[in-house]
Amino acid sequence: MDEPRNIDPANLPIPEYLVTKINHWSNRFDAIYKLKEPNFQSDIGFSSEQEENGFFDDGWGLLDELKKAMPDTEWHYKDRTDQR
Repeated sequence: MDEPRNIDPANLPIPEYLVTKINHWSNRFDAIYKLKEPNFQSDIGFSSEQEENGFFDDGWGLLDELKKAMPDTEWHYKDRTDQR
């Protein structure tokens, strides 16, 4: 892939439960992400540091599950913690 991009998890050869988990995680982000116009700056409105940490921890967990479901695929995930 030349440019990183999001992929609809329903198009991947992964279990349906994992598709559901990924979509739920994405919806959690969409619910707090606010794009401020006209300068297109963004604001991510986690209600607490605990919520923010939990969200990113869940993202790393999903990455681990994707790696197990599709071990021959190179996966990339980045967040503000850069813990892996």
